[in-house]
This record gives sequence, C-alpha cells and structure tokens, in this order.
Amino acid sequence: MKELSYYPNLSIAENARLNGVSIATIRKYIQDSGIDRKFDEIYKIFTNIKRLQEQNPEYTASQIKRLSGYSLNTVKKYMKMVEFPYCLSPEKYSGFDLQKSNNIIKSVSNSQTVILNSILQLYINNNHYECDFTYSIGVFWKGIRQPDLKFDKYPQLEGVKPLSEAFLLPDGTLHNCVIDLPYIVQGIGSKITDRFTSFNSEEEMFDTNREMIELAYRKLMKGGYLVMKTMDVSYSMKQLWVSDYVVQKAFETGFELKDKFILVSNKRLLNSGGKQHIARKYHSYFFVFYKKQKPDCQILI
Repeated sequence: MKELSYYPNLSIAENARLNGVSIATIRKYIQDSGIDRKFDEIYKIFTNIKRLQEQNPEYTASQIKRLSGYSLNTVKKYMKMVEFPYCLSPEKYSGFDLQKSNNIIKSVSNSQTVILNSILQLYINNNHYECDFTYSIGVFWKGIRQPDLKFDKYPQLEGVKPLSEAFLLPDGTLHNCVIDLPYIVQGIGSKITDRFTSFNSEEEMFDTNREMIELAYRKLMKGGYLVMKTMDVSYSMKQLWVSDYVVQKAFETGFELKDKFILVSNKRLLNSGGKQHIARKYHSYFFVFYKKQKPDCQILI
C-alpha cells in the first residue's frame, strides 16, 4: 500500500485529497491503524478552544466562538474544563500521539501541502487558513482547504480581490494569514521570468517583503500567526539573503519566530549557460511568525 500522510486535524476527505487517494482508502487506513477518530475529533476541539482561551484570557465565550468557528454551547462546555476528560480505548491510539513515528511532524519536506498541514496541526486554532494576501491562481492551495479571504496585486480569478482592499480590513481581526511573494528579480533569466511574476529590482523585492509583513502585523490579532514562504536567491553575481531579511523585519515589526520549515525541491529551472559560481538553491522556507507586543528595541540576528 502507498505510504500515507495522515493528519488528525483534517477531515477524512481532506486527508484523501492530500494523499491523492479515495475516502475509502483513508477510512481503511484509520481502521487498520487503530486510530480513534472520534477521540481525535473531541481532542482537536478541546485543544483549539483551550489554546484560544490561553492566548486571549480576557475573551468571552462569544468572542472565542467567533475565532474558533464552533457553536457557543461547545465553546462554553470546553472553556469550563480544566483537563481533557476522555481516555482512549486500550486497543486504539490517537493520530495526535507524536510518540508514534509515523505521526511525527518534520521540519523538512518535499511537499508544501504537507508543510501547510503540519503548520495547521501545530499552530492554527481553527484548522484552516483565513487569508492569503498573495493568492495568484491558487496553486498554493491544491490538496488543502481554500482560505476564506483571497487577495492579489493582480487578481486573475473570480473571488480574488485586489490587494488594495486588504488594507481596508479592520485591524487586529485575522487569526492567521499567508504570504508567498515572488523571489525573482528581472534579468536573472528569461526562461524563469517569463513563467513567474518577478520584481523589477532587488530594492522593490525587499521593500515589498517589508510592506507585506507590516500589513500582516496590522491585520492580525494579538496571538495571530503569519505563515510566510520565501527563499534566498542570487542576482547579478551576488547572493540576496531574502530569508534573513524577512526574519529581521518580522522581529522589528513585532513578530516572534515560532517555527521554520524547509521545502526541498528535486528540480529547478536553470538559467542560461555560464560557469557556476555559487551553490544553486534547491530549498525554500516556511516561517511561522507569532504576533506579540512590539519590542522595545531592535533584535538582531
């Protein structure tokens, strides 16, 4: 049987799409593996609500309901609980049990869908992404639930709004958002720039990264998460350490770096000819930033 990646925070249908198999195959995997799906559903709700309650101790049940998407009665029920009150059946185990080697969430993967789902399981309370500020044509979201809000500088699909409208969102209202900016500067190879959106200069690239980080910070609530994909590039015979810049600007803006995932690619589009002077980049990063109070001083890395 094909090796499956199972995520207990996702629905059976979402797990099926992620693995490219039928729902029946996922159901059989759950049964054969002895996973207690009912237990995991309850545990997921409990941990999501308790995490929101811990991050926002001043919030009422109605406010937690709005953040989590659960019913008011469910929120009230779990907010009152001090500890998780249920136990697994002796012959069953939980998909959340990281002592099982096949459940371990790894920092490196060759699938961005796996990474996005790993971030959901570890950090995103309502189990789906609320907002993508750089939606493009939605390739990012194959195999995963679409975000509620979709923006792009140059919208190409119905339902995707101009990025300018994102600035009109009320400040401090998003629990999470995603940014995936281009990593190409014009002039590093027509084969690449013809296929992907690019920046006109390195200054524009760095400025845009900073502006998007600041936008995300304004729109996220305290305790919210920014998931940002980026990578380092070379341009005009020099290295552009974009990932270092992104982390530094996020720190200066008021974010805390919670986690870092590495996406490894087996294939890369090549520039035309010439002698190689630096190592070719076959990886990109997914940074998980957490919104906290703005620091009193600049943090250097």
